[in-house]
Amino acid sequence: MKYTAAHWGSYEIDGEQLKPVSDDPAPSRIGRGWVSAARDTNSRILKPVVRRGWLDGDGGTNRCSDSFVEISWDRAVSLVADEIKRVRSEHGNGAIYGGSYGWASAGRFHHAQSQLKRLLNLAGGFVSGRNTYSHAAGEVILPHITGLGQDAVQQTSTTWSLLAKHCTLLVAFGGISGRNSQTSSSGTLRHETEGWLETMPARKVNISPRKSDMPSADWLSIRPGTRRRPDAGPLPHAAGQ
Repeated sequence: MKYTAAHWGSYEIDGEQLKPVSDDPAPSRIGRGWVSAARDTNSRILKPVVRRGWLDGDGGTNRCSDSFVEISWDRAVSLVADEIKRVRSEHGNGAIYGGSYGWASAGRFHHAQSQLKRLLNLAGGFVSGRNTYSHAAGEVILPHITGLGQDAVQQTSTTWSLLAKHCTLLVAFGGISGRNSQTSSSGTLRHETEGWLETMPARKVNISPRKSDMPSADWLSIRPGTRRRPDAGPLPHAAGQ
């Protein structure tokens, strides 16, 4: 039997079809369309594309209503090389932002961000960003709260089995949604979050704008972008308390 894994789960290869591994209690819906999406030429970028207005020299004025034009790889390489030379010559390497980001491949060789930064380093350097667009707030604040970095906190976090056995009150800010656990940047095998939450005997409190962010929990509805006044008095009791 052959198997494969991705950000959204592990699968058994059955001919040209993929089946979630049998012990995955809640397979991600994303994986259902994996094979068909990979083969759909209408949903994939098959050649380099460039914004038409940029090719016509609009200076960025038509970005919101513009279209894209397919070009050859040779022309794409020439355009990129010429732009790097122009910016370096007119403004210096400090004007080049290596801003490509995303999970891309779980491996390093086909990782778009790593390849882009390698190229720009060979051209003399560039301006980069710190942390990530995902859990950057956690990366920055956790060392001040726990004395541990993001990776250390994740590696030492309490397991679901221990929470189910010993936890009596689980409070979640922003909920614990099953949709957020459908994918993992390092790959995942079983999707167990919703199952553990459903069977956990502890009282659960969801402090979030959305009740569905944590089913079967007492819900404290909050309005995004607001904060409590210092004279607002005590917090109301959770529903059902």
